[in-house]
Amino acid sequence: MKNKGLWIFGALTAVAVSAAVFDFQWEKKTEEKKTEDSIVFKDFKPDQCVSLELTTANPASLVKDGTPVLENTVVLKKEKDEWWIKSPIEELADQAAVRSFLEGLPAEKATEIAALGQKEAEWETFGLDKPKGSIRVTNQGGGTTEISVSGRKNFQGEAYLRRNREDKPLLGSSTWHTKMEKSLFDFRDKRLLQAKTEDVRKLAVRAHDVRRGSAAHDGSGSAAPVVLEFRDGVWFLPAKPKWKIDQGQVREILDKLTMGSLTSIQKEGQLKSEDTKEFAKPSATIEVTLSSTGSKADAKIWTAQLVSGKDKDSSHDSTNSNANTKIRTSNPSRIGTISNSDAEKLTKFSEDQLRDKASPFDFKKADVHKVEIKMADQVLQAEKSDNDWKVVAKSDPQLNVDAKKIAAVLDRVQSLEAVEFMPRGEAPGKTQNSISVKDSSGKSLVDLVFGETQKKKINGVDRSVVLAKSNLVDEIVAVDASKVKDLGVEEIFPAKKEDVKEKANSNASASANANAKKDEAKKDEAKTH
Repeated sequence: MKNKGLWIFGALTAVAVSAAVFDFQWEKKTEEKKTEDSIVFKDFKPDQCVSLELTTANPASLVKDGTPVLENTVVLKKEKDEWWIKSPIEELADQAAVRSFLEGLPAEKATEIAALGQKEAEWETFGLDKPKGSIRVTNQGGGTTEISVSGRKNFQGEAYLRRNREDKPLLGSSTWHTKMEKSLFDFRDKRLLQAKTEDVRKLAVRAHDVRRGSAAHDGSGSAAPVVLEFRDGVWFLPAKPKWKIDQGQVREILDKLTMGSLTSIQKEGQLKSEDTKEFAKPSATIEVTLSSTGSKADAKIWTAQLVSGKDKDSSHDSTNSNANTKIRTSNPSRIGTISNSDAEKLTKFSEDQLRDKASPFDFKKADVHKVEIKMADQVLQAEKSDNDWKVVAKSDPQLNVDAKKIAAVLDRVQSLEAVEFMPRGEAPGKTQNSISVKDSSGKSLVDLVFGETQKKKINGVDRSVVLAKSNLVDEIVAVDASKVKDLGVEEIFPAKKEDVKEKANSNASASANANAKKDEAKKDEAKTH
């Protein structure tokens, strides 16, 4: 009987466990089904989408070849891994914008409200009888999903949706209302220069109404153009072939051209004379020479004219960074706007501003073999062998130099930058110290002479600078005084014995005077008592 009871207990336990497991699995499957049912775009994968059709309440408004185009449906299709706008115009789309829009769809979820059937009166309750807009996507297999979006919201601002022609309305997030604000412009290629940065071979920028530092003028009242050319992997100024140009700064300008966005497109295609009248006297012009091979045979010219000032379509003042500057481009033929800040980055720079500020101190560390450092009447000469420095000559026999200090000084020299290249005729003043760096053959890599600290007005601001002479540039350069002090040249030259002795005597004398004053104070205090 006892065994029979145990057997019955075990059987009941097994049944209970099985029931619990079944319940758990059932709940899990139910939850998974709910999650699956809540996904708006079922089995949708953005990378497999080949067509996107967006209908919104915002009609596309543009003037193409002098004809106004108004259309609130945008049709995009994928061809050879590129998205193209097919309607209301046909052109290459902004690839990143299309991908971003599609990649946001799989995350959208919604809950079912109730079955309504096809009764229009009931759909009207949710504003789905005449939806605000819709999104229709098609995958590679031809499967299509269309989501209609109501213009109405519930009290939480959520959107009413309808999937395909299903008889159940859905309640989705408020982001659907944002999607319905999209327009043709959001998917257009808004780049100023629709070309690869590496195909740009020449850039000429002329500002007609701005001062450009020390830029020369051509007699027309406008600043002479700043012309940059690309050769052997380096950007340079043909007018100043000796100058080293800040390559990073040039790339920033080119990136702004090839990746910067128009804030609006007003007219395009065949432009009428009245459309281009205001560009007869532009505030700036840009000319770009393009060539994929670098050959003049396949070179193409792209141009742009800019007109600064208050844009008639903008309530912003031209001094506002959010205001717009009008721009006309040659290919594609467009009139549109860009932000004033972008316009300034593209046009308001001088040859001096493009100059590489590190060029007076530029040398290859791997080529360094010898160094000579002078400070006042003290001189140190050292040579490097297997990354170790050895002093080979010194003006002071007591000089004991840590090799690491020499290496540290050279590292800091390489980090120096000119805050300004001074006009010709400027003198560095009395020499404070100098540094000469040579390679193994004795060829000079860089020779630097540092003068006294001076006060100079740099870009309208009073600054403490040291004027320095470098054999790598023709001009005297101004360097931040604190950076020169941080080179650590003084640390290489310890005080002489007589200097140390004199300082010790001075300290001893000061200490004796202090003790004498204390004794005298104690005597005065005793007399008082």
